[in-house]
Amino acid sequence: MNYFLSSLILFFVYLPSFASPLFGKLESKKNCSNMAEVWISQDKVLYYQLSVPVDGTFQVELVPGKYDIAGGDKNACLDSHKIEVGKGPSQVSLKLSDAKKRNPATAVCNECQREQWNFQNFNPISTYPFYNASMPYLNASPVPWWGLYNQLSFSNYSSPCVWNRYGCRGNLYPGYGQGFLGKPNVYLRNFPKNSKIEVSLSLQNKTQVLATVPALNQSKWVGLFNSDFIQGVVHFPYLFHDLRVDTSKMQFKAGFCEKRENLMSELSTKLTASGFSKSEIQDFQTYWSLKMPSAENYCVYPQTNEQMNQVARLDVSPSPSKIVRLNFFIIPTDQLPDHLKALRTPASAWLPSKSADSKETSIFEWGVGFLAVD
Repeated sequence: MNYFLSSLILFFVYLPSFASPLFGKLESKKNCSNMAEVWISQDKVLYYQLSVPVDGTFQVELVPGKYDIAGGDKNACLDSHKIEVGKGPSQVSLKLSDAKKRNPATAVCNECQREQWNFQNFNPISTYPFYNASMPYLNASPVPWWGLYNQLSFSNYSSPCVWNRYGCRGNLYPGYGQGFLGKPNVYLRNFPKNSKIEVSLSLQNKTQVLATVPALNQSKWVGLFNSDFIQGVVHFPYLFHDLRVDTSKMQFKAGFCEKRENLMSELSTKLTASGFSKSEIQDFQTYWSLKMPSAENYCVYPQTNEQMNQVARLDVSPSPSKIVRLNFFIIPTDQLPDHLKALRTPASAWLPSKSADSKETSIFEWGVGFLAVD
């Protein structure tokens, strides 16, 4: 038994949480944007943030309880609801409108804040109490509209989850696993125009789906390909999912460590060497420059097809020529306890594999993982 696994068994006891699915759809008026953000929270603590196109669907798994759900876009179109999730499926519909000036789910006047804050000249590092100052804001270029939009609505807006020292709060999310994979984005490339595409998420070893965009239909996404993924008239630039996974299926030997000021550039270098496109890397930079947890030092353990297929295999029809999966399991080492000290130093250096031919039919997936901590 490896040191990491035995340490988890000795020092952590994870009680599985009951998962209740919430299925949602986002609609909006014609003067709103074609893409919006959805925030799901409890007592001003943000659990999930999803990017959802207009008329698109989404799915999240929640521990039963009372939650707030809000949607908004860059045109200040808003909608929100208070919901109660029980031990069974729930549904919600967000209907964005610019007539809704306040967001009752967060009790913050988002539109008023947007008008008062000068997005172009604003300095979040010196002003926002919740801004993740450890990651230079300039890494996110161009800065997404949502980067400042809800900063004062949630206490953990600049974290990837409900954060605790060096990982995500495991007891607040459904599932058994000792790790989370946040925002694995799945990009489809070079399939025949208007061809039918099926992407099945085949869960292995008690992996728990936490969120998907669009919502899964019998554990799969079904649509058409035309430069991106299409369901009906809705275009999804990528397929999104959050997972809770068994860390014993991950590798924690080969990796690299970086200071905070070098982390994002090094991750981008690894993505480039692995064949990810400029737009895919820009998506990565835009999101994770703003959501990376605060630390001075990080160690990174990349998970590729071999590890990912042990927790959630991607079965694609028609079969692509190549599937490239690269999920960075990131360990902020500043507050890492002594019983996990082996994670502070990778046993060997990790080198990316040769990239795919840019003309091949292919699937590219990036994501970021964190430990579950209680």
